[in-house]
Amino acid sequence: MELITIPIQLEGRILRALIDSGSADSYISEQYTDSLTATPVPTQRTIPHATAIEEYQ
Repeated sequence: MELITIPIQLEGRILRALIDSGSADSYISEQYTDSLTATPVPTQRTIPHATAIEEYQ
């Protein structure tokens, strides 16, 4: 499984931009696997990508 790290300050902006541009589904299917995974640092968190999209719609 491929994992990526996104600082928590950016995740909302990134997902909003993808959703607004209409490319969220294709981008996520190409770039992400089951979840967005962050290292255990206070400014980062792990969220399932489907949940993230629902939160920002």
